[in-house]
Amino acid sequence: ASLLLLIIGYGVFTYLRLSPENIIPSQVDPYTFRISRAPEVNELRQAYDQREYTKVTTWVEQSKATGTTEKFLAANSYFGLHEYEKAAQYFGSILQDQALEEYAEESQYYLALSLLRLNKPDEALRYLTIIRQNKKHKFHDKATAGLIFKAKMLKNKL
Repeated sequence: ASLLLLIIGYGVFTYLRLSPENIIPSQVDPYTFRISRAPEVNELRQAYDQREYTKVTTWVEQSKATGTTEKFLAANSYFGLHEYEKAAQYFGSILQDQALEEYAEESQYYLALSLLRLNKPDEALRYLTIIRQNKKHKFHDKATAGLIFKAKMLKNKL
């Protein structure tokens, strides 16, 4: 009986404490590229790797760059700057082009996290469910049942 009471108490505590700000760990960083030994890593990518996110977003916005890589770097830079609305726009833009596979899985995951931070759990759940159902998805292990449960709880709080 006391175990049941403890579980219920924890559930109530978690529910009451749940918010868009704490649903995902604060230490979640933007995407990290594997180290590339290729000499063709450009200045924009170097700025991103050095976490100069404002420099990246400024360059992409000013150049009106439409390449997938530039959009992905901008999206993650906005994520790193905690500008989740802009991050979601860029990640969504990448996913709208169904012909492209490049950065699709990464964009799904980070779009879901951005949407959770924007208090849009319905939209985030759509992507988290896709990720969780695909065992071969790069982010399958990060879209945990616990994260999906918290997103559903946040949805019910609205």
